[in-house]
Amino acid sequence: MRVTTERESENGSDPYGGGTEVETILDGEPAYWWAQSGREAISDDRSVVVADEHIIVSRDADLREGDRVVSVTDQRGDELLLRDRTVEYVARERNHLDASVRAVS
Repeated sequence: MRVTTERESENGSDPYGGGTEVETILDGEPAYWWAQSGREAISDDRSVVVADEHIIVSRDADLREGDRVVSVTDQRGDELLLRDRTVEYVARERNHLDASVRAVS
């Protein structure tokens, strides 16, 4: 699998403090993506399915909280994501980075 991420540029900002440009940070970086689903009860008669998604990249990859995952492709080049994901948390493991991601709504 390959992943492409973007980050707001630190070079400029709009009047509201947001970045005006988006930079591609990782472009075709080797990665592994998976989703693990589970159920969460919201009431006695209702529950929702919640997916816990992760992306693993090499330890030296430039991946930070707040980055946007815009593309994950498989070995054939097929796109696996229907919408962008935001990196919620990056855990630095001994030989890789494990990023928890969520869908952007």
